[in-house]
Amino acid sequence: MVTYNLINRGFDIFDYVDDLFNRSTVDFIHAEYPYVQVYEGNNEIEIRAALPGISRENLKIEVKDELLTIEGEKQSDYTGNTYLRKERTFGKFKKSITLPYEVDAGKVNAELKDGLLTIKMPKSEHAMPKKIEIK
Repeated sequence: MVTYNLINRGFDIFDYVDDLFNRSTVDFIHAEYPYVQVYEGNNEIEIRAALPGISRENLKIEVKDELLTIEGEKQSDYTGNTYLRKERTFGKFKKSITLPYEVDAGKVNAELKDGLLTIKMPKSEHAMPKKIEIK
């Protein structure tokens, strides 16, 4: 026997409203975008960000102290046609990632290939461990 719960049904309206806003074309992308993975090796930090459909010209990367900022714009490719479903978002985005230590900004290497941005940042000289001689 299936029971009908009026209270649970009332909460469905929130899902409908969320769907309405998610399906409309908006001029921004959620704060989580781009989705990243951060790795730490012995002497560097590597960040990989999924950025499908974004060109190098629409991307800006900046490192200052212990903060990496990835900023850009995902250009819309929608036409005037009537769409049955729209799930992709377009617009400007900006994401800042706090790094665990200062990196050598002059040696940062960034590569964008097949929608995957890879940023390699070596530790700065004063972030490297120093061997202390015992006398």
